[in-house]
Amino acid sequence: MKSPEEYYNYFGALIAFKQPELEQRTLDMMLTPAVRGQDLFLFGGAFGNPETEVIAWTFVKKHYGDIVKKLGSEMAAGGIAGGVSGSFCDANLRDDAQQFFATQNIPDKERQLSQGRERSTICIQTRDAQQASLTAFLQSGGAGASSAASVQ
Repeated sequence: MKSPEEYYNYFGALIAFKQPELEQRTLDMMLTPAVRGQDLFLFGGAFGNPETEVIAWTFVKKHYGDIVKKLGSEMAAGGIAGGVSGSFCDANLRDDAQQFFATQNIPDKERQLSQGRERSTICIQTRDAQQASLTAFLQSGGAGASSAASVQ
């Protein structure tokens, strides 16, 4: 790579794959020497994508010890616990993450997990509250939006 910008642009794009086999290859690369510990945050995008979050979560559970080792400290693990457990907009995944991280040796994990649970719960509640309206809007072809735009 010619510059840090180019490195991060290409590296960050790797996590955008939606095909399970490509996502798995990208996650596997995370534990190789090709990826510096300080760059592991780039893989967080896999948790914001409903098509890849289960693969990413399975990977983290399976390789948690290796990830913490690569990060170099248990303190960094707290960021993983709060970040991952707060990224799910699915109650089952949120609860599984909460249970998993609760059993790990993470300093101040109660605060991290509480914040993660709150973020995830807000996402779930917002989705549940807005889903029917959004579905109706999309099924109507967005007719209300074009009418509103013509009024202005």
